[in-house]
Amino acid sequence: MRLDASAREALYAGELQYLGPTPALRGLAALAWDRVCDCFAPLDPLTAYAALGNDRFFEHFAPLRQGLPLDAEVVEAALEALASWGVTGPAWRIDRPRIRAVSSGAQDIPAAAPAYGQHRDTWYANPQSQVNHWLPLHPLLDEERIGFFPAFFHSAVENTSGGFRLSDWNARGGFQAYARPRAGEQFHPTPRSPLDWGGALRPAVPTGAAVRFSGHHLHGTVPHRSGRTRYTLELRVVHAGDHAAGRGAPNLDNASEGDASAGYLFADTAG
Repeated sequence: MRLDASAREALYAGELQYLGPTPALRGLAALAWDRVCDCFAPLDPLTAYAALGNDRFFEHFAPLRQGLPLDAEVVEAALEALASWGVTGPAWRIDRPRIRAVSSGAQDIPAAAPAYGQHRDTWYANPQSQVNHWLPLHPLLDEERIGFFPAFFHSAVENTSGGFRLSDWNARGGFQAYARPRAGEQFHPTPRSPLDWGGALRPAVPTGAAVRFSGHHLHGTVPHRSGRTRYTLELRVVHAGDHAAGRGAPNLDNASEGDASAGYLFADTAG
């Protein structure tokens, strides 16, 4: 499905769009999965967390988390997937591909718990016109899926985004870092009263496919105890014209400071 003006308007109104599987997405997922397997070899990436423990696992994973967005082959594959939807050229701001690993039971470890926080991406100073693509890198079990709360797309949620400053976040390493906040910093904006995960919509997304959604959607990683680590890739894009014109999802409750897309790449300069 092309990300044309009508598709963007539907996303800004709260639609979730399911994409693929396509050859471009399959190729991107396979390439990123190869990087994950190389990162943990000879261990199985799905069970490496249990073998290594939390700290050693993230010591292994940190170089990949920080390096994959700069991996020229992965970036090229991501741009190819985006181009298949018409996302190409200087009309677009494109973030580098971001990889995430979420491990079974890690929600019980304070340092890892923020990965499970319910949030809107806009609370992290992302534009109201931002569009996200979420890709699993391997077949997921039911309990490992992403969770959405579509009923809150048009309803304000009391949250802590007023304490989020992008300049502080970037000074501590940005989206690919594991820095802990200092006193007074708000690193992970969340609802003041978290919602029951039992009410979340959890779409089934096979490997080589993706779910596309507005960054305004309230969503998060559903806590799971599958005994495995879930690996996913995120592609975030902003139509520069929509952003400049103030088009996008309604800003009901975002009080963060900054514009994360100012640091994104234009498609024709992403090499």
